[in-house]
Amino acid sequence: MSHVLTTAPDALVPFGTNASIEQPFGAVADPHRPTSPNILVIKTDLDASRIGAYAGDGAATANLDRLSKSGTRFTAVAGTPGPPALHLVLDLLADRGYDAAGYDYVDPAIAFLGLRRDAPWAVYLSLPGADADDGVGALDAALRRSEQYRSTLVLLVGSHGARTPTLLAWPGQIAPRQRHDAPITCSDWVPTLLEAADPGATYGLGLDGVDLGVHLFDGGSIPQRPAIRRPRAA
Repeated sequence: MSHVLTTAPDALVPFGTNASIEQPFGAVADPHRPTSPNILVIKTDLDASRIGAYAGDGAATANLDRLSKSGTRFTAVAGTPGPPALHLVLDLLADRGYDAAGYDYVDPAIAFLGLRRDAPWAVYLSLPGADADDGVGALDAALRRSEQYRSTLVLLVGSHGARTPTLLAWPGQIAPRQRHDAPITCSDWVPTLLEAADPGATYGLGLDGVDLGVHLFDGGSIPQRPAIRRPRAA
């Protein structure tokens, strides 16, 4: 069952979508990688100067810092615009059997992820910066309380720009306390999430970006590639 989205459609695509989907650098997906995790995407307007994991002691964000330590912190993520016709990541996940919904508030998102269901779920949550740290803490507690912590992939994307603060965690699959400095773009997240959900799901979609999971899981690293790429024609 796919739920009605309760947040603005344009907010559902912070990632962009318009170039090749080939796995870069000859990478091959691990056939033993667990698939179909729950997927929680959190979008906030915090920039790096307001997140302790990036700014140091000048920013008090204990929950965001804990999320950073539990997985990967990216330091060179570029925001990417896209054409008018964009794929909605929640729609793509719903097409693959996910129970998907979008929210602008933490409490209904927590209620949704607490529902009993047979299918994995996907939630897109848009949070203002002032609420982001407390919201992440509440979500973390809810996932642990419902015994879904280890089966949930969490992606947090901050304010877009040349260095978009981005945190990614999936307990047991992404090694903790990683830092990646290789240039990537926000358009890489759609194929990364889809391939985590259903290997091969991006084939034929013509998405911009590449699946980073083949490099991130099991403590891998992201090879260097051009920071500026020509997008595929819409």
